[in-house]
Amino acid sequence: MIIATSNELPALTTPPSVEGTWNNWGEYSACNKPCGKGMKMRIRTCTTFRCSTGKPFNRARCNGRCTAVWSQYGPWSGCFCKQGKQFRVRRCIGGTISKGKCSGQIFKAKICPCSSGSIGTWGPWGRYSSCNQICGDGQKIRVRQCLSDKCPNRRPFQLRKCTNGACPPAIKWSLHSLWSGCHCSKGRRYRVRQCNGGFKNEGWCLGEPWESEECVCSLAQDAKN
Repeated sequence: MIIATSNELPALTTPPSVEGTWNNWGEYSACNKPCGKGMKMRIRTCTTFRCSTGKPFNRARCNGRCTAVWSQYGPWSGCFCKQGKQFRVRRCIGGTISKGKCSGQIFKAKICPCSSGSIGTWGPWGRYSSCNQICGDGQKIRVRQCLSDKCPNRRPFQLRKCTNGACPPAIKWSLHSLWSGCHCSKGRRYRVRQCNGGFKNEGWCLGEPWESEECVCSLAQDAKN
């Protein structure tokens, strides 16, 4: 046993040069992209300090196309004279705001002047927009147009309660797995983690689902091959 003085550290020891075998593959990590073409990784450990053939990691493609997109905005509503504004709305096509990955506002507003001309009538209501909340209770909006320059002093928009279902558990990273065996040709080892919580297949955590660090194989020349 090496006893360190106050000014020195124990010397590094070289792992025994015993050829081992690979254990079974672990679970794949989270995908490194929320949608589109991404990659996931799984790792395996070595029964000793040295498995000179094969890789300690395996990558696979994951996720599909980002299919959800915003529709075009609908026509502008009539002017809401009390606020001097008019509105138009849009919908998330191919999913909801939460499940379709649409981000942004569901409606736009702009300033408008009210006419002093004759009073007309309101047109029919348009379709409701998407819900403005990712999950839980929210609101959606629909608008209508004025069929002349000025309509009775009523709102050109209508709000309604909506819900996208119960909110999921908080999205957060799991702890990293154990380190893989050392990849002797690269001198690196790897570990992975999962993104927990969120909707099924929709959890998205900021950061990378795997990481690596330098490692030393049992024989010095292994790290150089």
